[in-house]
Amino acid sequence: MKILKSKQIAANSLFSLATFIVTAILGFVIAPVTLTKLGKTNYGLWIFITSLSSYYSVLFLGFGTVVVKSVSEYEKVNDKALVEKTLGTVMEMFCRIGCFVAVISLLLSMFFPYIIDLPPNQFGYQYAVLVIGLQFALSFPISLYQGILTGLERYIVRDIISTCIFGANFLFIFFIPQNYATVLSFACFSFCINITGGVFFYILSRHFFPDIRVCSKNYVSELFASIFQISVYSFFITISQKIIELSDKIIIGIFLGPIAVAFYSVPQKLVFYLQVLLFKAQSPVFPRFINLYSGNNIAQLRNLYCKGFYYSLALAMPICIVYVSFGGIFQGLWMGQEFEKMHNVLIVLTLYAFFSQPITNTFLNSTPLRKVAAKLNFIQAIFNVIFSVIFIQFWGLIGVALATFIPSFFIAFFLLNYIVIRKIEISFLQFLSSSFLPIIIPSTLTAVFVFFVYRMEISYNIWRFLIMSCIVEFIFLLALVFFNRDLRKLIHKVVTHGK
Repeated sequence: MKILKSKQIAANSLFSLATFIVTAILGFVIAPVTLTKLGKTNYGLWIFITSLSSYYSVLFLGFGTVVVKSVSEYEKVNDKALVEKTLGTVMEMFCRIGCFVAVISLLLSMFFPYIIDLPPNQFGYQYAVLVIGLQFALSFPISLYQGILTGLERYIVRDIISTCIFGANFLFIFFIPQNYATVLSFACFSFCINITGGVFFYILSRHFFPDIRVCSKNYVSELFASIFQISVYSFFITISQKIIELSDKIIIGIFLGPIAVAFYSVPQKLVFYLQVLLFKAQSPVFPRFINLYSGNNIAQLRNLYCKGFYYSLALAMPICIVYVSFGGIFQGLWMGQEFEKMHNVLIVLTLYAFFSQPITNTFLNSTPLRKVAAKLNFIQAIFNVIFSVIFIQFWGLIGVALATFIPSFFIAFFLLNYIVIRKIEISFLQFLSSSFLPIIIPSTLTAVFVFFVYRMEISYNIWRFLIMSCIVEFIFLLALVFFNRDLRKLIHKVVTHGK
């Protein structure tokens, strides 16, 4: 398999960003509709159920990384039997895990009323827990075919299917009559459309990878040990990220109830969109990191990581400025005026997203350093849970946000980046000068503009807010290009090539 060139990586990143923008727009539109149709209590319970069920995804055990690595190295290794045994072993394990998840979902649905206070007709919520659990159970074997498409670098195909799944859910929520809008009906439709998407993942992976036969009969018990050695650290990174992402809503639901979950989920959803944007922008470099590290190309690794970190910060900065300055106003316009009071929570979570750039874990996960990264990520997750349980009793929702930010700042930003820059043989000051310093002037100019606009006390509606956000983005990008000679050269090269 040919190593992706810079233009191909850029094309994949741009398409991933385009599909994300589509899903983000649909998500922004449908969130207030969902809140209106379900009501605050049911909306909070829907978020709580999906968050609780999402913990099943930690049982992927990092096998997805093994699938991507095996497929991406197939042409180099040229060992069809080994690839079939690897994929067959992963498929067998995914099927076993899926059966385990189905049993756990049944038990969880039975004991769900003892976890959180439920409104009348609690059986509907219990059935919803079971249906969502079965959806996750089937997602394990389905994910293998998604991994094959990723390993083949068929990002466009993969993202199109994922976007169609999200679009179908959007249409269902938007058009379902309000008297039929229940947590159970949402769960049932989500189950059906995700399984349909899984069928397409299967068909297209067979189409693009016809030489390899994926069958659990190819399971080799001896091979499982070596696979697990590769995947176990990816597993700990994944479980840590899931704990950080989902534990907040679980803890809030237990201590403060479903309505508090509904309020906290709004700023968290905004920050989640920012994190997904950053993740999708840098995800195509994962196979590139693997190939460069296997070839011991330290100079190219250094260049790719520093540039990737810089562009990730440049992508995040204008959005962070808008969130910090006008986030409360937007939450009020988007979900209702009472959600405007969640601005402080949004500010803290925005800082968390800005300093925990996903490209750091992507790099570490592509190297033997994944072992150290897994340990530090898990420590961060444990501190997040401990701080959340303590802080929520003193400061409520803002305490939970602080419990997310504090461990991330010291571990994800300082410690993990320190490990990376030692590996790529660069000093911390050189890393800062190549990634952070180039965005300081554009950020400062943009912040000054936002400060003067904020003092004007404009009466906003949703359209004025969107226009203002676009102006902020434009000013930042204009300043970024003006003060970055390499970026100007790249744009000039693209324009000249187009002519």
